[in-house]
Amino acid sequence: MKLQTGIRVDAQVWRSYRSVCSREKLRPAEAVEEFLKLIVDNDSAVSMLGVVRGVVKSRVEGFEAYARVLLDWYTHEKFWCSVGDDEFSVESLLLDSLKVVVDPDLRKQVEETLIAHQREIYFKKKETK
Repeated sequence: MKLQTGIRVDAQVWRSYRSVCSREKLRPAEAVEEFLKLIVDNDSAVSMLGVVRGVVKSRVEGFEAYARVLLDWYTHEKFWCSVGDDEFSVESLLLDSLKVVVDPDLRKQVEETLIAHQREIYFKKKETK
């Protein structure tokens, strides 16, 4: 049996949440219901929120470590990396990392490094013309 509830949620948060659900092909109620089941199974909303926060923090720290390594490679002129048979542009991976890096200083470093490198390429091309 399903029950209609009246939970108040900030409008912007709800729109963003619906967008995430849409991108992942989920009905908004599905994710909420699964989260509520986890809370019931765990018998604590507070501890479940703590677990989720811990996972998010760990994930953020992992992304930032990844970005710092890529930035180091890039500033030391390693522009490609191989994973198995595939080669990836360090520059494109760094650019993509800007979407997930939370630390404003690291994000600024990555941004400034990428911009500076592109300007350098632009001016070199301009000089050779």
